[in-house]
Amino acid sequence: MSYIKNGMLIKFHKILDRLQPGCVILIDTEAHTIEFNDDVKNRIANKRPYKKLYSQRIHMDNLRKDDILSHGTVTNEFLIKSALRDIGIGTYKQSKKGSTTMDVKRKDIHLYTDRRLSLFSFSPDTFSLLLVPMIKEKKEALGSMGNDAALACLSDYSPTLSSYFQQLFAQVTNPPIDPFREQIVMSLRCPIGPESNILLSHQPLEGRIILDQPVLSLVDMHILKRTNFNGWRSKTIDITYPIRHDVYGLVPALDRICSEACSACLDGYQLIILSDRNVNNVNVPLPTLLAVGAVHQSLVKQRLRTKVALIVESGETKLVHDYCVLLGFGADAICPYMVFETCYRLRTMGLLDKELTDDNIFQGYRAGIERGIFKVMAKMGISTLHSYKGAQIFEAVGLAKEVVDRCFTNTVSRLGGADFNVIAAEMLRRHRHAYPLTEIEEGGHDFGDSKVLVSNGTYHWRSGGEKHVNEPVNVAKLQAAVKSNDKKTYQEFSTASNMAQRLCTLRGQLEIKTNKDITIPLDEVEPASEIVKRFVTGAMSFGSISWEAHTTLAIAMNRIGGKSNTGEGGEKAERYRKGQPKDNNLRSAIKQVASGRFGVNSAYLANADELQIKMAQGAKPGEGGELPGHKVTKDIAETRHSTPGVGLISPPPHHDIYSIEDLAQLIYDLKCANPKARVSVKLVSEAGVGIVAAGVAKGNADHIVISGHDGGTGASSWTGIKHAGLPWELGISETHQVLTMNNLRSRVVLQADGQIRTGRDVMIAALLGADEYGMATAPLIALGCIMMRKCHLNTCPVGVATQDPVLRARFEGKPEYVINYIFMVAEEVRYYLSRLGLRSLQEAIGRVDLLYANPSPINHKATLLEFGNILRNASHLFPEHSIIGGSIKQYHEISSLEQDVLKEAIVVFEKPGHITVSAEKITNIDRTFGARFSYEISIRYGEDGLPADRSVTVNLKGHAGQSFCAFLAKGIIVNLVGDANDYVGKCLSGGKITIRPPQNSKFKSEENTIIGNVALYGATSGTAFFRGVGGERFAVRNSGATAIIESVGDHGCEYMTGGRVVILKSIGKNFAAAMSGGIAYLFQNVTNDITKSMNTATIDIDEPTLEDAVWVKNLIEEFVKETESEVGAHILKNWIEYKSKLIKIFPKDYKAALKAIKEEEEAKAIQKEASNDEKRLTVPRDYHRDRKISMDMQIHVKDRHGRVRSLIKSMKLGGNTGSKRIRTYSKTIRDTDKLGFEETADVQEENEEEQLEEDEQLSEVSDEGMSDSEVSAPKKQQTIPDIENIVKDEKKKEEELDKIRGFVKYRRQKVVYRPAEKRLQDWEEVTDYQTVRANIREQAARCMDCGIPFCQSNTGCPLGNIIPKFNDYVFKKNWRQALEQLLQTNNFPEFTGRVCPAPCEGACCLGINSPAVTIKGIECAIIDYAFLQGWMTPQIPKVRTGKRIAIIGSGPAGLACAAQLNKVGHAVVVYERKNRIGGLLRYGIPTMKLDKHIVDRRIKLMQEEGIKFLTNTEIGKDVNAEFLLKDNDAIVICTGATTPRDLVVENRDSQGICFAMTFLEKSQRIRAGDDISWDGLSPKDKRIVILGGGDTATDCIGTSLRLGAKSVRAFEILPQPAEKRKPENPWPQWPLIFRVDYGHEEAVIKQGSDPRTYSISTKKFLCATNEDGEKIVTGLLTVRVEWEKDEKGAWKLIEIPGSEEIIEADLVILAMGFLGPEQTIIEQLKLNTDPRSNIRTPTDKYATSMAKVFAAGDCRRGQSLVVWAINEGRQCAREVDYTLMGFTSLAGPGGIVLAPNSN
Repeated sequence: MSYIKNGMLIKFHKILDRLQPGCVILIDTEAHTIEFNDDVKNRIANKRPYKKLYSQRIHMDNLRKDDILSHGTVTNEFLIKSALRDIGIGTYKQSKKGSTTMDVKRKDIHLYTDRRLSLFSFSPDTFSLLLVPMIKEKKEALGSMGNDAALACLSDYSPTLSSYFQQLFAQVTNPPIDPFREQIVMSLRCPIGPESNILLSHQPLEGRIILDQPVLSLVDMHILKRTNFNGWRSKTIDITYPIRHDVYGLVPALDRICSEACSACLDGYQLIILSDRNVNNVNVPLPTLLAVGAVHQSLVKQRLRTKVALIVESGETKLVHDYCVLLGFGADAICPYMVFETCYRLRTMGLLDKELTDDNIFQGYRAGIERGIFKVMAKMGISTLHSYKGAQIFEAVGLAKEVVDRCFTNTVSRLGGADFNVIAAEMLRRHRHAYPLTEIEEGGHDFGDSKVLVSNGTYHWRSGGEKHVNEPVNVAKLQAAVKSNDKKTYQEFSTASNMAQRLCTLRGQLEIKTNKDITIPLDEVEPASEIVKRFVTGAMSFGSISWEAHTTLAIAMNRIGGKSNTGEGGEKAERYRKGQPKDNNLRSAIKQVASGRFGVNSAYLANADELQIKMAQGAKPGEGGELPGHKVTKDIAETRHSTPGVGLISPPPHHDIYSIEDLAQLIYDLKCANPKARVSVKLVSEAGVGIVAAGVAKGNADHIVISGHDGGTGASSWTGIKHAGLPWELGISETHQVLTMNNLRSRVVLQADGQIRTGRDVMIAALLGADEYGMATAPLIALGCIMMRKCHLNTCPVGVATQDPVLRARFEGKPEYVINYIFMVAEEVRYYLSRLGLRSLQEAIGRVDLLYANPSPINHKATLLEFGNILRNASHLFPEHSIIGGSIKQYHEISSLEQDVLKEAIVVFEKPGHITVSAEKITNIDRTFGARFSYEISIRYGEDGLPADRSVTVNLKGHAGQSFCAFLAKGIIVNLVGDANDYVGKCLSGGKITIRPPQNSKFKSEENTIIGNVALYGATSGTAFFRGVGGERFAVRNSGATAIIESVGDHGCEYMTGGRVVILKSIGKNFAAAMSGGIAYLFQNVTNDITKSMNTATIDIDEPTLEDAVWVKNLIEEFVKETESEVGAHILKNWIEYKSKLIKIFPKDYKAALKAIKEEEEAKAIQKEASNDEKRLTVPRDYHRDRKISMDMQIHVKDRHGRVRSLIKSMKLGGNTGSKRIRTYSKTIRDTDKLGFEETADVQEENEEEQLEEDEQLSEVSDEGMSDSEVSAPKKQQTIPDIENIVKDEKKKEEELDKIRGFVKYRRQKVVYRPAEKRLQDWEEVTDYQTVRANIREQAARCMDCGIPFCQSNTGCPLGNIIPKFNDYVFKKNWRQALEQLLQTNNFPEFTGRVCPAPCEGACCLGINSPAVTIKGIECAIIDYAFLQGWMTPQIPKVRTGKRIAIIGSGPAGLACAAQLNKVGHAVVVYERKNRIGGLLRYGIPTMKLDKHIVDRRIKLMQEEGIKFLTNTEIGKDVNAEFLLKDNDAIVICTGATTPRDLVVENRDSQGICFAMTFLEKSQRIRAGDDISWDGLSPKDKRIVILGGGDTATDCIGTSLRLGAKSVRAFEILPQPAEKRKPENPWPQWPLIFRVDYGHEEAVIKQGSDPRTYSISTKKFLCATNEDGEKIVTGLLTVRVEWEKDEKGAWKLIEIPGSEEIIEADLVILAMGFLGPEQTIIEQLKLNTDPRSNIRTPTDKYATSMAKVFAAGDCRRGQSLVVWAINEGRQCAREVDYTLMGFTSLAGPGGIVLAPNSN
């Protein structure tokens, strides 16, 4: 045998080497030669003149230079302004007399002015949550807790087409890539345009444009459109079509576009540009992805695709996933013009940092998209965009065959679903939302509520928005159920959760075939105690969740016989110590082995019941992650064998899993490390997962987990969370079917995982084939998690997902809560089993015949889904194949060599001693040698290994197999003369390994491979000496071992977090990538700079200290002694020379952490010495540092003060920096309206003022006669503040408010009311506006922007006020945007902000363990500031519909209904029987609570908008209701519930007894100047008794005191509420607690005591007869009462004998609520009523039993709050509008216009 080198034939001699990455060996079996890498590549490269062939390549710089020469320079700003001018935004052209035009400047203050934003699904979340963070950080924004939103194919909210596609990813079959630490293999560089056949031509190929990445700027797009460089031409094809074509226009438009594309190609155009810029009110765009897919496939079928480049100009494209699907289905480059134009507008509006220029925005956005594309490509194992483009690596979830076949040919689509008509309808719906046309005037717009951009809840749950599995009612019911172990509450949770599943998931479309005919008694069904053993909790690491949460889960699952999972963060040894009590066992039965190998050592593995190999994670399959440094506490660092404060990277699984064989090896490794534990492999559902699972089963795994895409995560990019992976229903069914088909099902236990919450979920998983059931989110919720989705910020307010000790102290979860939950789920499973006639859960597994598809009939898209693939019964096809999981055991025997060694060395366990074993020759079939022996040690001695008085030395010769000395425990020393395969010393656990070549070897050890790849992977401790060359990834993730080797391959010391490594000679590429701990020592090469092979992003290259040099020398001496290394001996011989070449690789984070630890120790010493000194040095306990790069990037420390601010911006040239423009206000503005707003400024106004000042300065210095020195002279004379003061002020400003931790730092505003002594002297509003408004931003900073904002849930704000968003805007001083969000849901926030009891605050998440956010005060401040600034102007509809609507009643419901209906152009008349408009607001609420100026101001505004009000008109009396009905298209009854609850007892007819509303109305009318008398009800100098304890009673107290009452008392029949919530009144219910309101406080000041008396009942009124014979009340006979529950659980009132008491009174006010509406109108219209006499309507509907008649407010729902009345009026208006017009642009709950309307 010979080999070829440099073209010469050389006789072969023995070489010990490996095939390196990217290399090739050619073996010619005929010529009997071997050709090595360089020779093969040189020979092929020299065959043809490739440089000449590609000489015609074109770069974008060529086109840019040519464009400048041809057309002049063009900028992004110019193009943006031009585009915005064309749609009337900013500066636009206006015609003057004649033919001249002039530029007119229009203030751009509302983002919604650009209607295209709504059309293309932009929302506030798009910018604040996704785009702006990405632009600033140059990487994707992070989210947490996974994706629980409805699938696109089930969504009612018109999702974009890209949402129907889920990314595929690599698992087992090939490895994903770490695209950032191994970026040397990644590239987005791609040629586009005509492609010649490289194999045929020897002439220069046709030129192609080389793009470095696929994101085009506006300038580049403009250049490509008009280029003629070298004869290149572009053809722009419009991808819009006329809206008049309706849904039927989409397919013809596709035909036209494809035809134009093919024609352009045939006409010689090299560039085809698909553009939707022509979109407007009459043109609707096709989904960009649909157009790209159709054109690409059409060109492919016509064999024209290689002749053109396909470029997209899209307003719809914005996020990483959008780019990936476009590129994956054929696009070459994309210009997202809407992103750039809108960011420009945000900046000019002052809502985006001015430092972010157009170029900076493009660069930041492009960098973020690039990183995102890299990550998506890498998760599939693809390194170049050229390979990814057109590869269609997606699965369509819910698209019809006709769509897939035409536009996405051969893409996997297993469910059918939305066809072209559905896609068109969704786009048309968004178009109608953006451009709501009326039938009256073509092109006229009545926007209704569709103007404002509102987040529809895609990312975080929002009231009225996109449906989520985890909704507020589900979370609240689950937590209430588990705390009380209440079956009824659990059933309510289950019902709500199953309904959410029906709206969101595939399993929600399936039904279980229960049948009463086959039902068996429940006591015949398997007990719950056995079922719960099949339940496991999810793999959540200690680090992602707190110690308290992690151990609580473990305790709970151990008690019931289930299993908890460590996750990938390891487990502290104390948790698996022996002798723990059964009821308090902290040990997790499942130990996970993930790519990070954190905490994985022999003892960890030995103490497991199950070892789980994590191949992928449901929330982010194919990705790694990072635990940021501020979360790495001392405990976590100890558990993970790392350093506190140093971030830990969890890479994708690409180190040792390159194929199914590699996975089989790892399975074998783990079996050797623990023969008693079953080995599990965790996969994620995707197309083909069944085939992968079959390979895993053949690889001898015992257990397979199939995770769904909706699994949770501590942190991930939103692209991974939302768009990777598939529902587990698809994965479980496919896996079960494939395993059954191949007769492998009986070998493995199959587990389903992902948002399993109820017994129904468990049953469906079982019927589809799962044996076990993983739960993670639900158990966390049971422990207190409220789905804050802030896990990645370390700010979990309930102590579940945080390492902050302050927040961890708030954890209140108990093991009993999880146990209660698990057993209630099991009992629900038993119920289903009994209804199916099954006696055990095992009988249900795989019984898909007991399932049938039953999609929701009201969801058209759901009815199009096809479930045949899921419901295929594999057992019917292969009846002889067993499907009992795990019934056939997988066997894993260790090698005979290790068995022999064990037999000989076993004596070391019996007595002390040092044993030497010289074994037989080892061969490469002896795999994982040493792991079983290590297990025997670890199971006896734990992590400490063998005691110091014992050791075993094993001497071997030969060629060791894979995983040699894996998990080697302390006390074992293995010496090998020979070589070893891959994975040597994997997870080394304290043992010592020495490998050297034979003494008689003739080759040079430093040039020949002695160990394979991935040595010392995840080693935690121990020593390794290798004389020779190591393969790739040497010491990857080493976290504690000491190693010395002569040379290593690529990626050495990658991800290393601890230990020390000495490399004597050479290294490969990408050395020390992502190295964050430990130290490496190398010797510099004079001829070849070794540092060029290093990845220096996270490391410093330092000079070693003297101590370092001594340590290295000593280690080399030991190495030479052990291995006789010639390289080592040479270094020692020339130590002086080599010492100067020694360099130290010191990770930056590690260095900083060590420095911080040292400083902390020094500080402690100083404190100890100066214990009596008041000025003690304080040092933070954690070492958090700001990072430039984190999570999916290299860890890189930046200076804490690295943020540079421009001083020029702070130094105003006009003089004093504190000066502000003097504001002028309307004459109607009162001094009260200004209170507290003195220092308040709107960020947009500040921006306008700054711009105005700049303009003025420019005009001042623009005089032509001034020289430069004259211009600059005045500037020198300006008073410029001292620079130190500026820095100090900036620092103070930065530290002033912290939004992320504001809920911890700041306290709730306590002062709400003016001092009682002062307010009693007037009728001014009781609120202290000066204090409340001045502190409003700090209060807004306390809002946590919850993932599930309970403040707008069913127990929170009935309106669904967008509270988190407007709180955030107030914090950012963005008052205009706050106002827009507030008015989107609430027509009258000035009313609710004053009189509402604020149920939103009762449901505030902060209220769980702290005082709630002052939401009510913030709401009121927003609207008051808007009126103050003059922003509240009449919004008059542009178009009137001609529809007439009469509204009866002018209370809050009637006013809200009127405002909404007028908004969309209907003619509205409001009828009020009183003399003034306002109803309850006018006369039912006193002035000091709601100033009537506020009411009048709003009524005036409504009148100016076109609403007519008629007072003193009582419908049913003055005007017959039937006549009114005939005269209008609709009438809405909003008469309220005005029939008061009376107290019918003796002497009730006495004078001096009145209803509260009568009393309050008289007081208000007299104050308003009406000439009416008190009729004996004046409270002056009287003893007042008020019966009732609600808000109305409080108002009566305050009114009576101001009117001079002698005394005031209030009686309440119910007992006094507790100071805190009772267990039966859990959060987020309205807290039934004792409160002191304004009236009570005033009574205490006035009369010295609280006026309220509880548990008292009035038996009769006492009276006297006056001289006219009239009965006058003189008092009350009362009795004390108690409340007890009867045998049915109902409360029963019991009078206390002997407690009767006479109370003197001159005036008794009945404030006991209302019974219902007055019946006059109801009777006239013959409307149906409910048992409470309210007007009856269908559930959640407002149409009555009479056509054209609607009802809203208290007359429909009964007595309620003002906020409920407003909500009723709004939703009733929406129903009326929909009924009259056939569509509506009025908002549903939560301000969502796109919310479904099922009328």
